[in-house]
Amino acid sequence: LENERLVRELEDRISDLKRAEADLRESKGHFEVFMDHLPAAAFIKDEQGKVVYANRFLRDLFGWKETEGKSTPDLLPPEIARRMVTDDRAALAHGPLTVSEHLTDAQGRERFFETRKFPIRFEGRPSLLGGISVEMTEQKRIEQQLRESEQRLRLALDAVNDGLWDWHVPSGKAYFSPRCHSMLGYEPSEFQASRASWSSLIHPEDIAATETSIRQAMQ
Repeated sequence: LENERLVRELEDRISDLKRAEADLRESKGHFEVFMDHLPAAAFIKDEQGKVVYANRFLRDLFGWKETEGKSTPDLLPPEIARRMVTDDRAALAHGPLTVSEHLTDAQGRERFFETRKFPIRFEGRPSLLGGISVEMTEQKRIEQQLRESEQRLRLALDAVNDGLWDWHVPSGKAYFSPRCHSMLGYEPSEFQASRASWSSLIHPEDIAATETSIRQAMQ
């Protein structure tokens, strides 16, 4: 009878272990499905910088087939790897940090990312490093186009020698181009950019007509 009891207890423990293993596989499967549909790069590394996990976005970004157990220098060019390793160590030592990264993907295209790196700590176990990289390539492209457009506008305004101003009605703040300042006999630092400053320059006899013109233009 004692042997039968021990056998039943052993069978129960084995059944519990199998259920735990099945639950773990299911949980891992859910995690991987979720991460592989994430529209961003995600990774986990151990304290030695070895990759524990890399999601599909990250693997496809660089054309990686196998990543587990490999270090950053194993996977990326030396210059980029050195910079990333430095950031990894800083995040593990001092806590979460955000870095901007300029990379070249597997197709040779320039890509820009903002990466958040953070330590993952469990009591009694070695720390891990987690990271999520959100792509900023399109935003960078738009920002560059905006800078180029502003530069062309400045060149055009300088060429025609006209002053440009605009007025943000709710706040009363205004913008006066450098040429506008010089036409009024001021340096940009000498004249506050506001509706009140501009109004103070109007001759008293012209104030009423000027205000009328402004109201008509805003209707």
